[in-house]
Amino acid sequence: STFNEIFFSPGAGSFTIGGNAFALKTKIVNNDDSEQIINNNLNFPSPEVELNAESGGLTLNGTIANGGFRVTSSGANTLTLGGVVSGTGDILMTGSGTLVLNGVNTFNPANGNAAYLVNGTTRINNNSSLGVGIVYLGELSGSNPATLQIGSSGVSLANNLVVRTGSSGTMTIGNTSSGTATFSGGITLEQNISLANNSGGTLNLSGAMSLNGSQ
Repeated sequence: STFNEIFFSPGAGSFTIGGNAFALKTKIVNNDDSEQIINNNLNFPSPEVELNAESGGLTLNGTIANGGFRVTSSGANTLTLGGVVSGTGDILMTGSGTLVLNGVNTFNPANGNAAYLVNGTTRINNNSSLGVGIVYLGELSGSNPATLQIGSSGVSLANNLVVRTGSSGTMTIGNTSSGTATFSGGITLEQNISLANNSGGTLNLSGAMSLNGSQ
């Protein structure tokens, strides 16, 4: 089956959807306050599918084959991707809410750039949550803050990280777990960054750090 879009209207209530895999062409939008859960495996045959947790949470527990196209996370609430995300497309986080990545993700864009986290909070719970490639934190203009968090004890993120200059918002990397969280990839700072560590936790920055700006 193929769907152009899936839209949860205000007042729709909570749904849990399962069954056969399907293709999604444009977007899933949750405009209801309740959380929506989709357990199906998905594939994206069209450019830049948007997953919008606008008013309530949106959880996709199945696998996602991105078809070589960008997956955009938007909205003010929490989008959780529980299954493996595969393919040669990247991830773009534009929402003011939270993107939670739980899967052992294998997406590997051909240009070497795995993710652009330009707004809101991205929380990873697996060493491979951000696929293969460079992760960019922050926008090139505007005032949006952007945060990258490790949410589970023992996770080590090996992706190289570039903290981009341009946005006047605060850029933050941190640990929300009560254990050890490690950023083991290289970190390039084009602007200042804040570090945030949960009480009782340990935040390790073990990769090479370089400055490329006015820090």
